[in-house]
Amino acid sequence: MVMKTHFIILMNIFSFACCFSQGNINTLYQEYFVKKMTIEAFMKNVDGSPYEKESFEESNVYLKGNDIPLIFSLRYNNLTDEIEMKDTTNHEYLVVNNNELIDSIILNNKIYVYLDFYQKEQLTKGFFVRLLVGKFTLMQRRMRVYVPERKPTGGFQEYIRPSIQEKSVEYYLIQGKGSPELLPNTMSGILRFLKNKGIDFKDHPELKKLRYREEDIINLFECLNK
Repeated sequence: MVMKTHFIILMNIFSFACCFSQGNINTLYQEYFVKKMTIEAFMKNVDGSPYEKESFEESNVYLKGNDIPLIFSLRYNNLTDEIEMKDTTNHEYLVVNNNELIDSIILNNKIYVYLDFYQKEQLTKGFFVRLLVGKFTLMQRRMRVYVPERKPTGGFQEYIRPSIQEKSVEYYLIQGKGSPELLPNTMSGILRFLKNKGIDFKDHPELKKLRYREEDIINLFECLNK
């Protein structure tokens, strides 16, 4: 009875991406396996991986309004921007679908949060890794993209297989209770971005020597948060 109750709670928090509202577990699994086989067949002809780390890791899940974590085996899909959970009952995996219920997830020593943000002027939702919290909260997104095959169009061109490749790392800034804003992809661009917001660097001339890399970007906002 305890195991059955635990499974029901688990399924209420984590559901498949496909139609859990139908309420029929058998149908749900059939749909899932068809989808899974289709994806696996497709991935056999694609180079690369949608995961930064393919293994499932024990992770802490904090629901909103609850300080006691739930513990599950999870991994992050950098291609689909989804958290996946290992189903220990049959060694398959489920997609975390009720993200609005989650406050944060600690996975691979990273803190994941699910937020609204603008992408190409369109409001969307997605997972961020929280790097720093304060007056300036710093976020990061590490995504991967699908690159289609390239067929030869001339005599000396080779066929290039379809692949999954890493995108450039994106950094986002949250001021106070605002929404995430995408930072420029150079350190000089970030400094201009901040200057346009009225932030003065006269007392921190050393910041102008920083480079565009995670360590220096964190150092920049740690300094501004003091």
